Parts: sequence; structure tokens; C-alpha cells
Amino acid sequence: AGHMEADDNLVIVETKTITGASISQEGKGFLKDIDTINCMTNIENGYYKGVLLVYGSGHERIKERIREAYFDRCNRETVVLLFHENPLERATVQIP
Repeated sequence: AGHMEADDNLVIVETKTITGASISQEGKGFLKDIDTINCMTNIENGYYKGVLLVYGSGHERIKERIREAYFDRCNRETVVLLFHENPLERATVQIP
């Protein structure tokens, strides 16, 4: 367990629409965002936590591909993936 100092970064957040969360090409789009947030939360003096927020409904195949990339690439102790389907609804946290 760590502790936060006055100059530490608390949270890094990436937000995308479900149709804008492209994971089709290595090193680009949302795959790059996933890798960046995972890196920035696992380096010394990096961010305490990371949030990947994808909003919009439908597109189950895209969501499944995002989940797979998240579970393959992220430290789930420091990075959380949320899907937010619709306004006035709670976002759902993705767990294995």
C-alpha cells in the first residue's frame, strides 16, 4: 500500500464514445489510451489511479473487444474500466 503526497497526481481519466473507442490498430486509438493509462499508473511518481470511461449504448462486440484489451493489458488494481450506457443510469465497472 502506498500513500499520496502533496505533489502526487491522483487520477488520470480517458473518456471515449463507444463508437470512438477504436482498438483496431496497435499503438493507436483506444489501445494507445489503455497502454498510456496503465503505464502512467504503474510508474514511480505516476498517477494513483486510472479510469477508462466509455459511454454510449449498444455495440456489444466493440465492448467485448475493449474488455479483452483491458483485461490483457491493465493492472486492475490501479486502472478501472467503466461503461456508461445512458444518461441518468449508473456506469458499470468491468470485473473479470
